[in-house]
Amino acid sequence: MYRGHDLGVYREHTYRRGMGLLAQWGYPEPGDLGPREQPSLLGRAVELLEQQQVTTESLAARAGLPPALARTVFDAATDHLPELHLAVG
Repeated sequence: MYRGHDLGVYREHTYRRGMGLLAQWGYPEPGDLGPREQPSLLGRAVELLEQQQVTTESLAARAGLPPALARTVFDAATDHLPELHLAVG
């Protein structure tokens, strides 16, 4: 609601009424919000860079991100999920 009002999508009356309804509903909002959005462009870009032997570590360094955070973001944007390897012995 706030963003829509800030962009001029909602008039003042509509904004106030919507904010009042949100306050009545509380958190979380009632009803199913549908499937989560999944970024596709970032995942494809990472895959293309990996094909060119650009590592996620070098991407993280260029972006100024900690490698673990960059890996989490990149994994969320791709189809493959991180794998867990357990040592038995």
